[in-house]
Amino acid sequence: RYLIDELFLNYDGGVGSQYFFYNAEKGLFYAGPCWDFDNSLGSGSQNNYNCLLTSRPYYSAFVHTPLFHELTKQPVFQKRTAELFQEVYLPKLTALTDQGIRDMDDRIKAARHMNAVRWTQGYDVSDTVEMRLFLRNRIKFLKKLWLDKNEYCVITLHAPVYHYYYIEKG
Repeated sequence: RYLIDELFLNYDGGVGSQYFFYNAEKGLFYAGPCWDFDNSLGSGSQNNYNCLLTSRPYYSAFVHTPLFHELTKQPVFQKRTAELFQEVYLPKLTALTDQGIRDMDDRIKAARHMNAVRWTQGYDVSDTVEMRLFLRNRIKFLKKLWLDKNEYCVITLHAPVYHYYYIEKG
């Protein structure tokens, strides 16, 4: 669940529309299903691809979001995240940016319209060019951070909702 929220920069990740459950027989926590991605891929208040959800122990002054933040401090979690990103998600993300987003846009047109009606956004638009560009830039940033291990400084802006931006050192 973390990787899906982080890869698509779902700003509600770790905050809202989250469901976690514990299976006592297996001794494991589960998360899902994934939904409510209207604040992802550069839409909503977090529209800069060079940030991480994990940088924010707080979503705002009133909302504490420690789960992802604490998990990513663990070396085993960091290592597994980079492995899954490279081996599983990177090929799929590349396919999405090449053609997949454009193909899906036609399929979900009716659902996108109903979402706009339900949430009274007053618009029903899809800009696949912008989505693809955002995702391409997001992939480049995450490759530098997770695979190349480039060093970054984190800039924190305390607005009504907190924002965390990564600036590459140098």
